Amino acid sequence: MNKETEIVSQELVQRVKKNFGESQVLIVSNNKAMRNNIKRVFVTLGFPISSIGIAEDYKTAKEVLEEHSPNIIISNYALEGASVVDLRNLHFELQANRLKSLFFIVTELDSPALKNLEYDYDLDGVLTGVQNFQTTLDYFTEKFEKRVSVTKSTLFIFKIMELLNQGHAEKAKSFLDAANEIEIHDLQKEIITAKINIALNNYDEAQLSLQKIIELDNTNYYALTEIINIFYNQRNFEQAFKYVIQFTKNYTPSTNKLPNILKILLFNKANIEVVKICEIFKNDDDIDQQTKLNIAAALALAGKALIKDKPNLANDALNDSIAISGGQNFNILQMVINSIIDESENYDLAQKFIEKYRHNYTDIKPFLALEFDVFKRSRNAGEIFKEGIELIKNDIKSFNIYDSLISASVLMGRRPEAIEDLVFEACREFPDFCDQFKSHL
Repeated sequence: MNKETEIVSQELVQRVKKNFGESQVLIVSNNKAMRNNIKRVFVTLGFPISSIGIAEDYKTAKEVLEEHSPNIIISNYALEGASVVDLRNLHFELQANRLKSLFFIVTELDSPALKNLEYDYDLDGVLTGVQNFQTTLDYFTEKFEKRVSVTKSTLFIFKIMELLNQGHAEKAKSFLDAANEIEIHDLQKEIITAKINIALNNYDEAQLSLQKIIELDNTNYYALTEIINIFYNQRNFEQAFKYVIQFTKNYTPSTNKLPNILKILLFNKANIEVVKICEIFKNDDDIDQQTKLNIAAALALAGKALIKDKPNLANDALNDSIAISGGQNFNILQMVINSIIDESENYDLAQKFIEKYRHNYTDIKPFLALEFDVFKRSRNAGEIFKEGIELIKNDIKSFNIYDSLISASVLMGRRPEAIEDLVFEACREFPDFCDQFKSHL
């Protein structure tokens, strides 16, 4: 007997052959070692080697799916040409009934948030981290042991999910209502009911089911994320908050859910929790730029709120905010500088940030205006006047520049007519602040 087949029980191999014997398998990866490892695992589980195909990129995988419609996809997370989610969506579109159709993601990355993809997209599994043959085999053995145990209720659930995948939520609801004789576990029934009501935009009814799920299983990923989403869309951030806290105790948020979760935490002044969550992602180079900017903005806001009570934590948050944005986003730098000045008037710290990142912004006019505001405390009236006039000549104008110029002019004893001319110009540029400008006269 082949040594490899002895690693898995013959009973499981026979059941896999019975349930998936006609299935075609597609491995999508440009990593040869990964492909060979997975192929060996599936042969060990009883799949004929002739039923296992290979695609190195999304374009090839898409062609294979559309022409041959393989039942089982095992894809690398990083795909050339598109997202793995695009491949998942295509597979679900072509094979709405998922009873014998499976989609797995395998990646050598080991981010906690990646594991959430399984729940976020109804995948059959996500295997993270560097794996050898045995660990990969153990993982897929466990997955197939569950899938070969098919009951009447299992068939029923997959039929409802097929209808939902096809966009037939009303049919799914009627199907569920009519099947009184089929015994479904309370938790599973509430999950299906919630999915149907969400698809029908019946959010009040969905909310009731989601709350029942959480009563039965207070760590249920699906229920927690969906009820957070409902309350977020209703702008009920207070109610969303208690579920966010429950969620973050048990899971690392996925990057696609992170912005909303951070917003809810900030609204409820849970600034330390914001910093803790952002800490997880600050060295993650795989997240997209927009998510990085969301994290940076959240850290800037949390840091601002923490400056007085927890200055060290606030300083770390503000530093991380700029670092995560790559030191290239002026809006983030401006948020950080203004936070420092508004909350602590620590101009020495603000100057250090300006000096550290000046080289990235020397051609950006708003930065030069911000630099003027930060450093004017260390300038005398003559220096302020000289620098302010130079900025205005270069069409760099702000309320603070004009206000400082007028104040400096008074301190220098300039002619009243010259000061009045400057006030007139300032009022023309910033009419909303005219009274403030005139108060110097």
